[in-house]
Amino acid sequence: LRSQNELAPARKSLETEWRALRRRRPSAEETIDAFRVVWRLRDAIDEASALAEAQRWDELGAVLPASSTPLFERAATVLATSAALGPQERAAIGWEWGACGWRQCGAQADVSQALAKLRANLGMIVPLEALFYLDVAKRGADEIIAIGVASKMLPQSAVGSRRYLPVESLELILPAEDLSSGDANLPVIRGGATEAEDALDDYEAGILWELNQQQPSVAE
Repeated sequence: LRSQNELAPARKSLETEWRALRRRRPSAEETIDAFRVVWRLRDAIDEASALAEAQRWDELGAVLPASSTPLFERAATVLATSAALGPQERAAIGWEWGACGWRQCGAQADVSQALAKLRANLGMIVPLEALFYLDVAKRGADEIIAIGVASKMLPQSAVGSRRYLPVESLELILPAEDLSSGDANLPVIRGGATEAEDALDDYEAGILWELNQQQPSVAE
């Protein structure tokens, strides 16, 4: 783990970018360009999936270089602040992984986290594990692309195949309870929300209820 001092420059850079976006909201043209960055990333993820199946790790690393994630995050943050999108669309895209704070961590965080885990373990994992990380990233990218298509900022052809790992493959990786609840960092497109977020809301509500039950009443 890096110290706070080591992380400070990156944090300062993020805050500078966020202040600039607050001062001047992205234009429609910039929003379209950002959607196209996500579209290109999704296509790269599809190519990387074929390479993972063939265990061609060096080529996979070249298709999804380390620069892919910050490039995607900049584009997704533009979308999350764009006045060309509505509040629900911006919330579904969400903020950067690890920098959401009290904000909603949406599809952007899912994609970034999955790609980071893939790169951290590249060459040390079996194809199915790599395909799982790529599957999570693709689902998040597809969720953002669907917003672009619905907003008429991307053509219908951008939707792509929407082919994901089958349940049988996911069962080999995920605990059964996570798979059944959706609480497995596995976003599923559903009108701007995700199964994972719904499951997390239910979990948090249950924790709060238990805490309230444990508190003594005024009469006691």
